[in-house]
Amino acid sequence: MDVFLIVLTIIIAIILLACNFYFMIYYLDPSEKGFADSMISKLILLSGLMLAWAQVLALPLDVSNSSGDGGDLRIDIMWEIIYMAIFAFLLAILPFAMFFSETDDEKQMCERICDTLKTVVFLWIIELLVLLLMYFYLSYTEIPVVTYTCLWTEADNINQKCDQGNTNLEFNVSFPIYVMAFMSWFGWWFLVLFGGIGLAAIPLDFINKFRFRPQRLSPTELIAKERSLRARTKNLLEMGGQVKIAKSQVSAETSWLARRKLKEIVRRDTNQLQKETLLLEQDYEIYLVEKGIAKQSPLWYPFFLCMGVLSLFVSILWILQIIIYILAKNNGAASTPFLNEVLIKLSSPGVSFLGTTIYCLFSMYLLLACIKGNVKFGLRIPYFFRAYPIKKDKTPMNAMFFNVSLVLICSVAVTLFATNAFSMYTRLTDIGNMFGIQVRYLEFFKYFYDNNVFEYMLVIWTGLAAIYFAFKNQDKPKTYDKFDMDFEKEKLRSIEKSRDK
Repeated sequence: MDVFLIVLTIIIAIILLACNFYFMIYYLDPSEKGFADSMISKLILLSGLMLAWAQVLALPLDVSNSSGDGGDLRIDIMWEIIYMAIFAFLLAILPFAMFFSETDDEKQMCERICDTLKTVVFLWIIELLVLLLMYFYLSYTEIPVVTYTCLWTEADNINQKCDQGNTNLEFNVSFPIYVMAFMSWFGWWFLVLFGGIGLAAIPLDFINKFRFRPQRLSPTELIAKERSLRARTKNLLEMGGQVKIAKSQVSAETSWLARRKLKEIVRRDTNQLQKETLLLEQDYEIYLVEKGIAKQSPLWYPFFLCMGVLSLFVSILWILQIIIYILAKNNGAASTPFLNEVLIKLSSPGVSFLGTTIYCLFSMYLLLACIKGNVKFGLRIPYFFRAYPIKKDKTPMNAMFFNVSLVLICSVAVTLFATNAFSMYTRLTDIGNMFGIQVRYLEFFKYFYDNNVFEYMLVIWTGLAAIYFAFKNQDKPKTYDKFDMDFEKEKLRSIEKSRDK
């Protein structure tokens, strides 16, 4: 075991803990920043984030423990502890905390807990029922192995060839292994949906921040933009009033079916209202910079451009790794190791920290892509999904819980995906044995993993998202038209002319 790698991993874990704490305080709403006010909620957030990063940091340790003469650490037990803790967070702790934070804080504590339990207990029952039924009936794995059949022979016939055959090694996996498979399968759907969008959106959004940076406007243009923002604000206030009235009508409705339809309408309108409010806030922040009220260094925009180019490079490398190493097989073997070769060379004694750093960066980039994809998907299609964006000093606790849940479920799929994408780097590891052998050939799951279904979906979805964002590169509110500014400027000119007369 590389002692330096262990020390480096501990240092990175401490740095990540500090970064998680800063991240939480930086983005949380000011009313919820006091640590003593909601200490349990903040500890849950920090623990959830550290569990996500623990998977990223544990894999290089697993690689080091399995290389050379090997190590005496029971990494397999560590993996099982990590994933059972993640399962507890995803099943019980985070959903309860999220729904509890959305209850009315003016109610008594017992009443808030009862309201939360009414929502989450049904989810717990369904999830546990599905998991246990699948475990009891589909928990066996069939690992393909090559057999050699040889006959007892005398010494002078020692060169006699053995018969080669193929068979399957069948056995039932343990419950922690099946929980890993269950979570990774669900996580893959989120990774494909949100991660595919994020891989395309991260570089394009950075580049668009440079392209559409605030410009110097004339006094007339500033007044026109202010009038346009005021009009949009008025429309949103009216929409908010309508949503509030609709919510009051839901409780007054006696028919269950009618109440259900009203709830769906309220949910759709609330998501639309949230989307347009977020876009209005973004445009208002740009307006403040253009007017000179808010000061922002112009050096940020070249930095955004550099980050866009760098993130575009990382996204392309991920797509190439999937296509070249996973999908383009030659007689069942990868045509080229590609990034595996880089990681293996950088994992030699003395420079192993470089391999660890590169692996961590690639894995964390995928997790960030999932968060980015969630926000972009919610902004583009608000009728079907609610966006939970994180913004400085404007992120409520429920949005933080949602994003931590998303990071956790995606992190399980990212670990499985990284184990597969970097299988030469992770060979002979405990996680490689768990994900690459036992989980990969589990009944039901093997049809997805053995045929690389998720990898194909991820590449195709990322390509479609990139094409879409390339042609529609800015989020626009439904109530905002690109001709509004011209209309407001013409209105101002006509007012000025009437005054001159």
